[in-house]
Amino acid sequence: GFFIQFVFMIGFLVYYCLTDAGVQPNLYILLTPVVLIQLAVLGMGFGMIISSLTTKYRDLAMVVSFGVSLWSYCSPVAYDMFSRPQLAQGTIFYNVYMLNPVTPAINAFRYAFLGTGEIDWMFYLIGWAITLVVVVLGALMFSKAEKTFMDTV
Repeated sequence: GFFIQFVFMIGFLVYYCLTDAGVQPNLYILLTPVVLIQLAVLGMGFGMIISSLTTKYRDLAMVVSFGVSLWSYCSPVAYDMFSRPQLAQGTIFYNVYMLNPVTPAINAFRYAFLGTGEIDWMFYLIGWAITLVVVVLGALMFSKAEKTFMDTV
């Protein structure tokens, strides 16, 4: 699914670049594999945590779908966070918002492909640190829960 959408996005990117629509991709596009790896590792970490917890707490599966929807609203997926004055750099809201490890990654994509916004390297590195903590925690929880999977399933 992702690669099909990515091909369409590249097609639209070329079209908008050729029609001079204000889209300005830059060399940060070369960071795309690094950002994709971060998001994949983050997803794997949360997946291990959730699968470990759902073996014991069955109702958690229903909460997860709500949590994913809520997380997408807490990440600048459908809007540019830099167009919102309450999220101006240096404010407490900006700092809290950027602690979401997905936010700096999305901002990096947006800056690399569209040329809008900016990449805050400090928060991008903090996002990587959070990602690594999540995947290590997920691996530990999964390995502990793995021993009792057959007993609880």
